[in-house]
Amino acid sequence: MSLLILVAIVEVLSQRYRRPSRNDLFALVLAASEACPLLTGDRDLRAAAESEGVDVFGTLWLVTEMVRTQKISAHVARAAYQRMRDSGRRLPWDEAERLLAGLDELA
Repeated sequence: MSLLILVAIVEVLSQRYRRPSRNDLFALVLAASEACPLLTGDRDLRAAAESEGVDVFGTLWLVTEMVRTQKISAHVARAAYQRMRDSGRRLPWDEAERLLAGLDELA
C-alpha cells in the first residue's frame, strides 16, 4: 500500500475516531494493511482497532505469551509487573496475577 493511500485512510479514520493520535491511527492502518495484530495499551486505539476488525492485544497478552513461550519466567514477569505498578501503570492487576498463576501451574 502506498504512503499516500495510508495517509488518506488515516485522515478518514481521524474523522471517525477523535481520541487516538494520528500516529496511533497510522499504527492501526499499518496493522490492518499487513493483516497483523495491533499491540497497544491505549484504550481509545483499542476501541478503534476493534471497530475496524483488527485483532488487538495488550500488555497482559504480551507478558503471558512471553512466559508461555519461555522467553521470560513467571518470576521475571512478576517483577516487571511490579515495576509497572510502581510507576503508576493502570492494568487489571488481579487478572495479571491470575494469568501468571495459571502459567505457574503448567510449569
